[in-house]
Amino acid sequence: MSQGAYLTTLIDKSPAPPLALVTELAKSTEQLAIVSGDLNELIRTLARGGRSSGAHLDDDLRPLLDEVRRHVSAASRLVAELRPARALPGQDAAAPAAP
Repeated sequence: MSQGAYLTTLIDKSPAPPLALVTELAKSTEQLAIVSGDLNELIRTLARGGRSSGAHLDDDLRPLLDEVRRHVSAASRLVAELRPARALPGQDAAAPAAP
């Protein structure tokens, strides 16, 4: 956890996020970085005029898109669990915010 994130938990008087969630999010993000490299390579290959067949392109692109979807699904779930409920100034953190 970064120092800024840790300080935010202290300021908001909320507990630090569980290490398992942070670790899982980091792993998912690392996997997305690998997928990004694969997509860049695919784009470079297409720009050079190689593998322009629709079937071949689908074979290369479909697994990458599936990985991105898995990451987005995992990341959105994990970020929702990590995000503390912030209270407005002068409001108790446990109390619901006014509409």
